[in-house]
This record gives sequence, structure tokens and C-alpha cells, in this order.
Amino acid sequence: MQQRGRYAVATATGEITAALANRFRAATDPADLPCVGDWVAVRAPALPTELGSISALLPRFSKLSRQASGAGHTEQILAANIDTIFIAMGLDGDFNLHRLERYLAVADTSGGRPVVLLTKADVCPDEDALAARIADARATGPDVTVVATSVIGAPGVRAVEPFLVRGDTIVMLGSSGAGKSTLVNALLEENVLRTGEVRASDSQGRHTTTQRQLFRLSGGALVIDTPGIRDLRVWEADDGARASVADVAQEIAPCHFRDCRHGTEPGCAVRDAQARGRLPPEPPSASGDAIPSGRRDRRGGR
Repeated sequence: MQQRGRYAVATATGEITAALANRFRAATDPADLPCVGDWVAVRAPALPTELGSISALLPRFSKLSRQASGAGHTEQILAANIDTIFIAMGLDGDFNLHRLERYLAVADTSGGRPVVLLTKADVCPDEDALAARIADARATGPDVTVVATSVIGAPGVRAVEPFLVRGDTIVMLGSSGAGKSTLVNALLEENVLRTGEVRASDSQGRHTTTQRQLFRLSGGALVIDTPGIRDLRVWEADDGARASVADVAQEIAPCHFRDCRHGTEPGCAVRDAQARGRLPPEPPSASGDAIPSGRRDRRGGR
């Protein structure tokens, strides 16, 4: 965990608080700095009241990145050295297949294995309705793994146990109110993370998680909780075409502007396709998700 220039670092002898060594002051790219999930070389403090020193960042074998919000073309790494990505989507008003496709597009570039968690299955007690939602989620891409979970009654959280491999790192991804922190609390078997209610009108939640944190489960797996993401854009290091959901890419030509947010911009192909009935209308979500432009085929494996 990183906060105000201080890092919580897990070591063989316990957790310490450390700061970056002077060599990191020359870094101009935020991606060159440690983030949650990174392995680092750290010098332990001489006294418990002192700070340790992070002297080196070890190479990453995978990373979950997005294009940072705002102007410019900057990579923001959400988590590093991840094996599995839990994409949480509630079976209440949070259920949104277009948003799921965007999350899968981001997960595709990470090197981790995406697993879609349909949370709050208790609000969908009808078995046929639940099966239909699972089928819809699986249809978003080839070989998409979908698991229904609930922390209240059946089916519970046991369905995620096969993915909790000792030594593996799992990152939780999803919108605010999707139940990420609630699920992490259930896996930890204690209320470590603060959770909040969602609005009855649209099932959107407030940001109760404000920073990314890594926790060790009793079985030896590691899980990273993340804040809900309002603006999710695929990071393309080569500055090429941005990733997109397949239905948009196959049906329309690229928008006039590369950074089109499909709102009021002239030459927006998404709005044109919606007006002609080639894409289903999708009102702007309360979480502010943006539909990216371009395409990248999803692939399996790491």
C-alpha cells in the first residue's frame, strides 16, 4: 500500500513502512515507481521508529494498467505481478455488459487471467434468470470464465475457492458498489475493509475504498482490493489504436476524434450507430465509464 510517499512493505520478518531512495527522484514516468503488488529491494530501518528505504524495483511479469485520466497519454499501473483478475459486477442495477467488455479489454492486456464474478446473486433468486445473466456474461468473449457469488446465503463465496491458489496474486476490479470490498472481507473472514450501501435508484455506490491494498488470505493467496473506477481506458504503450468492445469495432468506423467520449463530439460513430439501430442505446452510466475506440482481440493465457 502506498500513501503520501510512504509504502507498506511486507518482508520475511513482518511489515515495515518505507520511503523511496534518492535514485527514484530522477524518475519521470509514474510507471517506473513501485505500486501495489510490486517486488522491491528494501533496506530495513535500524529502529522501529525509522523508515525503511526502497532501493530497487524488480521486473514485473504482469501488470494491470489503464490510461490515466486527464490530458496526455500516461500509463497508470493499478496492480503489478498479478495472476488472476476478479472482475466484479453486481446482479442488481450494476449489471452492464458493455462495461464488462471494457473491463475484459483492459484485463486482456495485463498478462493476468480474467474471471468474471457476478456478485449479489442473492438478489437474483430465480434460477432461470441467474442462468440467463451468466450466459450473457459468457457471451462477451471466447472462453470467459463466469462465477456467481453472494456473501448473503447461497451460492456463497465457495465458488471462488479454486482460484485462490497459494502464492498467486488476485486483483479485484469493478465499479463502486459492485461488492469488491465486501467479498474481500468475506474471504478474510473479518471486516477489514469499510463497505457502504448502494443507491436504490441505480445500485451505484460511493468510494469506500480509496487506495489499493494487498491482503494475505489464510490459504496463502494474495488479494488486492481497488477503488471503483470511473474512467477506464485501455493503455496502449505503442500509442496505437485503443482497445474496444467487439460489437462497436465490427459495426462502426473509428470516431473522428481518437479521444472521443461519445457524448457531444462531432463525428462520433458510436452515436451515429446507435441512432441507426446498429448498436443498442446505452445512457451514460453514473460511474462515468467511457467507451474506447479501436479494437484488440482478446486472447487466452498469459
